[in-house]
Amino acid sequence: VRHQTLENEPPMYVACDIAELNKIIDKMHEMGVGKAELCLVGWGPGGHDGRFPQQYPSDPRFGGDDELRKFIAKAQGYGYQVVCHTVSFGAYEIANNFDRDLLVKTKALDENGEPAVYVRTIYKKNGLNGGEPYCVCPKHAYETYAVKDLPVVRGYGFEGLHYIDELTAYVPEKCYDKKHPGSRRDNWKYNRKLAQLSRDLFGGYQSEGYMDYMNADLDAILYVGCVTRFPHPNYPIVDRGIPFWQLVYHGIVLSNPTSSTVNYPIKDRDLQLKFFEYGGRPVMYFNSKFGEDRNWMGDVDLFNKTDEEIEDSVRALKRAYDDYEALLYLQYEFMDDHRMIAPKVYRTTYSDGSVMTCDYNNFTYTLEKPGEEARTVEMYKMKAPRSCVDKAADGNSNFTLMNN
Repeated sequence: VRHQTLENEPPMYVACDIAELNKIIDKMHEMGVGKAELCLVGWGPGGHDGRFPQQYPSDPRFGGDDELRKFIAKAQGYGYQVVCHTVSFGAYEIANNFDRDLLVKTKALDENGEPAVYVRTIYKKNGLNGGEPYCVCPKHAYETYAVKDLPVVRGYGFEGLHYIDELTAYVPEKCYDKKHPGSRRDNWKYNRKLAQLSRDLFGGYQSEGYMDYMNADLDAILYVGCVTRFPHPNYPIVDRGIPFWQLVYHGIVLSNPTSSTVNYPIKDRDLQLKFFEYGGRPVMYFNSKFGEDRNWMGDVDLFNKTDEEIEDSVRALKRAYDDYEALLYLQYEFMDDHRMIAPKVYRTTYSDGSVMTCDYNNFTYTLEKPGEEARTVEMYKMKAPRSCVDKAADGNSNFTLMNN
């Protein structure tokens, strides 16, 4: 529904409510996941991309504000950080604070001879969950909305690396509105102000993508590249990948290599190894798929509707946690060198002298840390979980990690 009101808004699917969140963190604590940051996506009114730029209250269909605050306090009591996902770009007519005068305007003119309202090109075909995908002018995204709304969001108890969607994924649009014109450079500066405000209020800032103009104010990246299927044999014109971004920014900005290495422990072994080769920070995502043609984070997923699904999902999460604990020290090191030393064998050298060799022939990595004996780790063999589409059709999903 492209032009939504409260009366014609489509039903919202509740992928994970607060009761299920409590079960997830109870299982994480039980299984020994000592530290984690939980980012609640789509927690606000209308769900994921539902009614932005309206950021609150939390949608009552998830459980309500009181239960959300209790959950945050409980998770923090376990030692976890809890943050949330907000959007400053997107604007939908259904929002209670929607204002057409504050939107980005294009160079083209409308029927009144004024600069036309910009509809976001990438989402123009089908719209988004909230309807017609308009774009807030970055000046007003910061000055009118964020400085008023983000302190209210912080008041729920969220603390950690606050997530504002997309700021590092797209070049800012020019705005031709006569009342608030803005060049790309102007709007880039407002995007940085949003990141700086997040760090001041919540303690940090994260987003997605690879636009390094934001990196001075950025702590973590959901994924550097949005590649549905990363191993290069799937792209015939590509011989091999080179982690240019990581060679510059590893040790400065935490990152996960690509959208297809999200949930890496339940992915194919070549994707698991790519995560280690590129020095990734684990990102585990429940209900990552948005439909059969919206699965840029992969065909397999984590689920939370039954106790069995939660246990399976947290087992995968614990695997990532244990992997990360052993390699965490490398996140403080620069990536000094990366090269192919044999067919399908890549060596990464870090600034402390550690060397990681990733062998795609045997699906192993070998870590040589100065002063310690070399350690070789084999990627996991596993039975893949059912796809999200299959699960939606028959209500079943399960996977088993089979350790060597």
